[in-house]
Amino acid sequence: MRIEPEISGVSVVLLGDFNPAIFTPAWFALHGLLPESVTDSADLRLAHQQVTEFAADWLLLHVTVDRFSVETLQAPHIRLRDLVARIFKEYLHHTPFRAFGINRSVHFQVKSLAERDRIGRTLAPVEPWGAWGHDLDLYGKHGGMKSLTMSQLAPDGRPTGSKSTLRWSHLIGLEISKLEFTSGSTTTMPSTMPSSEPLSA
Repeated sequence: MRIEPEISGVSVVLLGDFNPAIFTPAWFALHGLLPESVTDSADLRLAHQQVTEFAADWLLLHVTVDRFSVETLQAPHIRLRDLVARIFKEYLHHTPFRAFGINRSVHFQVKSLAERDRIGRTLAPVEPWGAWGHDLDLYGKHGGMKSLTMSQLAPDGRPTGSKSTLRWSHLIGLEISKLEFTSGSTTTMPSTMPSSEPLSA
């Protein structure tokens, strides 16, 4: 049985050398990267030489001098890739990158605290922790797994690996019966690649 997530998102992160001050809603509208109907209603939270952040319809953008990040929680997620490819292929193709990553995040509602505990105890059994592990539920308090991260080294010949993290979600409420699953991979740009080489779509 497939469980549908309550929240499903994707982010693209680039590490390199960026000029945060240019990444404003007006710049995106000027170059036709986002429609004016989206940029006119954007929430520009900060625009500075060191950091820019805004939210516009389906897009959340955060740029510092060494990190570019865009995220969406709305399908279709492919438009995020298309936007990043257009930015750095058509307009900022001389921007040097050191690494890039694509991350997938999904948030699930579990049926009950008992179901949440079953998942936690399956992934992180208390028995190997001995007496300390058995004391997690003493005195009416409830302890256990907070997060779990698994790493895979060099899958499919990639020079770096990928990792998946399971933790309790804070995006879909404060209830402790929510789960967030994040999976992503990061690729380091080869040192032989010229910094002016554009991204391929």
